[in-house]
Amino acid sequence: MKGLIFTQLSAMIEEQQGLAFLNSVIEESKLPSGGSYTQGGQYDPVEIHAILACMERRLGIPEEFLLRSFGEYLLVSMAGLYPVFFEVEDLKHFLLSVDRHIHVEVEKLYPDSDLPTFEYRDEGGSDLTIFYRSKKKLCALAEGLISGASRHFEEDCSLIHSTCMHRGDPQCTFELSIYDKK
Repeated sequence: MKGLIFTQLSAMIEEQQGLAFLNSVIEESKLPSGGSYTQGGQYDPVEIHAILACMERRLGIPEEFLLRSFGEYLLVSMAGLYPVFFEVEDLKHFLLSVDRHIHVEVEKLYPDSDLPTFEYRDEGGSDLTIFYRSKKKLCALAEGLISGASRHFEEDCSLIHSTCMHRGDPQCTFELSIYDKK
């Protein structure tokens, strides 16, 4: 898993809970990397679960909720770091660009990336179905990224997570209805 995910997770924890909390979570989690991350590095995905499991124990907030919140935070960070990817007209076009454009560019820079795949069913109008597949099964992160994108583009959307790999389905299905700008 790319180091950007870990550097941004660390930034979120420090921002929201403080540096002492972040350091204690890293120490308690006994991470193979020691919690020392670089944006371009490659790290074992078990580390993100170890960090979130420790936070769940300490804060009493379920890991799924923490991961979703991190997705929202990550989207804001990505918009600041890579504004060119957000130069689209609306939320729907942004979501459609993730697998078709953004991930293509990421793989050019980082050929060893193990990115999730997204397929889409776009029947026009305001509805969009996204099919998510990943060995890491970070569907809550994807939900958070979608929610963050909704806020970024100032468009409300409803999201139904109708199938899920955590329930034994071969993929996660996100059914979205996007509403007019706020």
